[in-house]
Amino acid sequence: MSIDAGRAVDLSAVVSKPAESTAASLPGAPGDTDLMLPGLVLQADDSSFASVLEISNTVPVLVCFVMDAQRDEPMVRTLSEATVKLNGRAVLVNVDAGASPQLVASFQADVLSATEGGQSPVVGAVLAGRPLQLFVGDQTSEMIEQVLQQLLIVGEQSGIVGTVTTPDMVSGRSARESAGAGEVPEPEVPPLDPLHQEAFDAIERADYPSAVNAYERALKENPKDEMARAGLAQVSLLARLSGKSLADVRNAAAADPDNLDAQLDVADLDLSGGHIDDAFDRLLGIFPRAGADDRNVIRVRLLELFDVVGAADPRVVAARAKLTNLLF
Repeated sequence: MSIDAGRAVDLSAVVSKPAESTAASLPGAPGDTDLMLPGLVLQADDSSFASVLEISNTVPVLVCFVMDAQRDEPMVRTLSEATVKLNGRAVLVNVDAGASPQLVASFQADVLSATEGGQSPVVGAVLAGRPLQLFVGDQTSEMIEQVLQQLLIVGEQSGIVGTVTTPDMVSGRSARESAGAGEVPEPEVPPLDPLHQEAFDAIERADYPSAVNAYERALKENPKDEMARAGLAQVSLLARLSGKSLADVRNAAAADPDNLDAQLDVADLDLSGGHIDDAFDRLLGIFPRAGADDRNVIRVRLLELFDVVGAADPRVVAARAKLTNLLF
């Protein structure tokens, strides 16, 4: 399929700092926390995932997974209009769900089953490289604007307070006019850190142990590398679930509620399917009756799952508080 709404710009090469000359003299001119992008409505796939992550370090990135372009067009347009109203404080990225399995997997969302079941589009966001799930299906413009305002607040709490500028905005056109700007010179994409690139390459070939190894080495080199930390948590989850079927995992847990490994597997499965509260509640629920060694295993797994979802997510904040109360 092809997503057109708002003449979305292909996100194959978009991350670039704006020039300091003309832009610097304009009101709201871009500074160190700004990006120059071809438009405010973009289109991405697995090959441009790195660019989505880069952009999300400057502004919140709204991600719309679409399966049926014709069916979802009204909703995509509503999302585009709501994003444009923010005048560069957020970006919308449209994704062909069926052709982008890695992006779908990175959101731990059952995007394909939702879209195939007539519930598309599935809408999420990325903040500082961390994926969040927002809602599924058609929503009112008022609700979408409320969600975007909440997303901006969460972004501010995470230090994501930049602005996106487009060439048309610099030349005097409005954000609405520049939203679908199509033909502009493609800026150069900064290369990924070699270890991050090694991890992405390994994920693409489903070599999760190698991806884990690459992220672990990246964290050893720079313990403050939050993108590597989030990537490690995500790929570790994929590695743990690899080769396991949904039915087998759930049947094993139901057959032996006291089997910690089985309960950990179900928590992984719940989170991978977007049932984040269920995953957290399951592990927090068995924590009080577990022995000392098992409690530490549960604590470590919860911290890993927190990294997958992202520290700023309200569900993580609530679950972390519950864990702290249980520990002390």
